[in-house]
Amino acid sequence: MEVSLDFKYFEGEALAYKGLGFCEENVGNMYEAMQKFEVAEAKATEGNLDRIQVEILKDLVRVYSQIAKEHQNEGQFENALNFY
Repeated sequence: MEVSLDFKYFEGEALAYKGLGFCEENVGNMYEAMQKFEVAEAKATEGNLDRIQVEILKDLVRVYSQIAKEHQNEGQFENALNFY
């Protein structure tokens, strides 16, 4: 029973941070979104939640790409490369 409770705990935390990241992304707060998705990914890793981790990593890639494009458009090519 305890394994199940641990799983649900990590799953709930990972999904909550994923949702917060999505909200931040939708209002254009890309750095905050990135931070939330990174916490979500860490929770998913800690809980061995492979399926959820894959979803979160896709979200992170999308946010990293958006941040990179912003830096590229501003002529900050080194910063853009770091996010790509």
